[in-house]
Amino acid sequence: QGLGEVRKVLDQYPGGRKTPDALYQVGVCYRNLFEPQRAREVWQQLIRRFPESDAARLARTAMRATGTRARGK
Repeated sequence: QGLGEVRKVLDQYPGGRKTPDALYQVGVCYRNLFEPQRAREVWQQLIRRFPESDAARLARTAMRATGTRARGK
C-alpha cells in the first residue's frame, strides 16, 4: 500500500479497528522512503496509543531492526 492510501484510511476512520495496522504501515512507508526519523515518530505514536496491539509489537521489532528505540520502552 502507498502512503496516500494508508493516510486516507486514517483520515476516514481515525478510531477504527484498523488504525494500529495503518499506523504501522505509515511507518513502513516512511522507512522505505529513507525517512527513518518520521518512521520512528509514527511508530512511537502507535506504541503510545495502542501498546498491546500486534501492530505495536511489529513497530517495536522494526525500530530495533533499524537501530531506533521507543521512548520509555
